Amino acid sequence: MLTYKVATVGAGPAGYFTAQAFQKAQKDDVSFVIDMIERLPTPWGLVRSGVAPDHPKIKTVSKVFENTAKEPNFSLFANVELGKNISSKDLRDQYDVVVLATGTSKGRKLRIPGEGLKNSLSAAQFVP
Repeated sequence: MLTYKVATVGAGPAGYFTAQAFQKAQKDDVSFVIDMIERLPTPWGLVRSGVAPDHPKIKTVSKVFENTAKEPNFSLFANVELGKNISSKDLRDQYDVVVLATGTSKGRKLRIPGEGLKNSLSAAQFVP
């Protein structure tokens, strides 16, 4: 059986859905060991910290993430920052696949009408 080592950088929805896709792609002759690397101390990104308490239905996706994390081929390494605690070269040397599934801490200009109006904020400014 072929076993591929996968590193997913980012433990938000994109990271978890990526891990889930690899888990579902396993077959009798191919398997994946998935290490998820997260800069923050907790996983799930904005699902944990950016969804209002009065929107519990949106947070139900966390059950999907929990099921992904319970698989024996999955490990989460939190408080690990790419470029600080581990380099991209280290990841390339140690893994067969490296997926960057990170968000951003900085907003960017989208060049759309109204973007420059007062109180027009990027998600990176608004969510925190």
